[in-house]
Amino acid sequence: MNPNKDVKNKFLEILYNSPLERNINLILRYSPIVKKLKEISRKTKKPLSVLEIGSGSIGVTRFYNGDVVGIDIEPEKYRNPRLRFIKGSATNLPFADSSFDAAVSVDTLEHLTRKEQIKMVSEAYRVAKKHILFTYPVGFNKYQKRILATWKKSHLTKSLEEH
Repeated sequence: MNPNKDVKNKFLEILYNSPLERNINLILRYSPIVKKLKEISRKTKKPLSVLEIGSGSIGVTRFYNGDVVGIDIEPEKYRNPRLRFIKGSATNLPFADSSFDAAVSVDTLEHLTRKEQIKMVSEAYRVAKKHILFTYPVGFNKYQKRILATWKKSHLTKSLEEH
């Protein structure tokens, strides 16, 4: 055992699960999903069974206080105790039909081929009883392009334009 490595890993685990990790980028990505899950839970007056497709080891549980089953092809090192992680594929979910009140996914579709995207959405539809909530980057409409062009002239740096 390497004591320095153990200390480093413990530090990273604490940091990964701390409020410091909740940066604006993650908040913006997850907030629409979390808001909707809370709304659905209030309306149904019961905790939801939630599947997160492409969860990593923490996923939506950074911001959503309910229990979540997460599936991803590779687990990350750190885990949230409210996430039951399963290693698996978004295109072949190992769950029975209508197993979850909601299936959610944040920024996963863009990592798949078109064929895999269709399969992932079909699988989410199959395992969700009623609610499917996805967020993902989709590009710009004409209005957004015009705003971005204006900002590019005076505000955006090359590195921001690349992202």
